[in-house]
Amino acid sequence: MRFRPLMLMALTTLFVTACATDGNSALSRETRKERYNKFAGEPVRQVRMINLHSWTNIDRHQVVLWTNAREAYLVDLFSPCLNLDRAMAIGVSNFGNTVYARSDAIVVGGERCLIDQIRPIDTKALKEEQRNARSATLQSRAEQS
Repeated sequence: MRFRPLMLMALTTLFVTACATDGNSALSRETRKERYNKFAGEPVRQVRMINLHSWTNIDRHQVVLWTNAREAYLVDLFSPCLNLDRAMAIGVSNFGNTVYARSDAIVVGGERCLIDQIRPIDTKALKEEQRNARSATLQSRAEQS
């Protein structure tokens, strides 16, 4: 019986109620998907996740989990997560603050969406491309005026 509180702590679920956005809300879903996949590295088996800073919904098959402003992971799901498009908050199952591919899940409402793979994102390169795209857009607008 004395192990019950320990098990409850070990099987916690991280929840975040932050908005599902990354500052690219004007981008089409397909453009956002291409951009994140471009900067995603090779799959890893697990990732240490003490805190879920925010998340970005890509589509029903992918979500980006941000552990802080400089660390993010592209998560591919085994099957479509039907409630992800409308989610205001998500949870991530984990064991001991570690999220495992093929055993943990994204939790949306009562739906558990099993994680297929986890890929670290080169956030420095991603943000550099975002800055360049914004600069090009601003320059184009200035030239049209």
